[in-house]
Amino acid sequence: MVSPASQLSNVAKETLRAGEPGRFEAVKQRPKLAYTEVVTDDGGLKYQNLAQIAAAANQNKVGLVATNIGRVQSSMPGEGENVERFERRQRKLLNRLFQALQVEVDSPKSAERLEDIKEIEGENLLSDAKRWSESHPSHFFDFKKDEAFGTLRERLYRSFAMPADAPGSINVLAREVVNPLWEPTRIWSRVGVACSQNVSPRVPLSISER
Repeated sequence: MVSPASQLSNVAKETLRAGEPGRFEAVKQRPKLAYTEVVTDDGGLKYQNLAQIAAAANQNKVGLVATNIGRVQSSMPGEGENVERFERRQRKLLNRLFQALQVEVDSPKSAERLEDIKEIEGENLLSDAKRWSESHPSHFFDFKKDEAFGTLRERLYRSFAMPADAPGSINVLAREVVNPLWEPTRIWSRVGVACSQNVSPRVPLSISER
């Protein structure tokens, strides 16, 4: 399925060409802080052996920061809120989160964490992102109870148009192209349950299967 971006209005607006200014600040690579150089308040080494360093290197907030980036990016202004002001504040918070993500991604090589970065007010960054999400919910992330019907419904499918089951839609592509190719590779147990180990998941036939 190939089509020029100019024929897809939303995609065209989101697409940047080479040489055009970016919407966000460039992410800066920070100097690495070796775990063997981190000292405590009394001057001793914080990490005494390789086991402690290995444990600390795996403790990062990559997933948390990435989730917050998704929430902030997909959030929408509140009713009556000034759109330009909303976008300025959103962009500023995203810039902070992007810088924080780089720091957390470097955790295997650097002992520095987002809370240590004063330039992005890292100590308050996650709480600021949480407050933003509470006041600007994202329909792509938040699935809330439908009080009118008393059932849990995904607000995403009520608020945004999804592909129809018509020629050229993503559902037809999955059903007629992808699933037939994957079907022979599925492994079944004796009770007829598909085993997922080392096998790619089956693409849903339609929205109702998701």
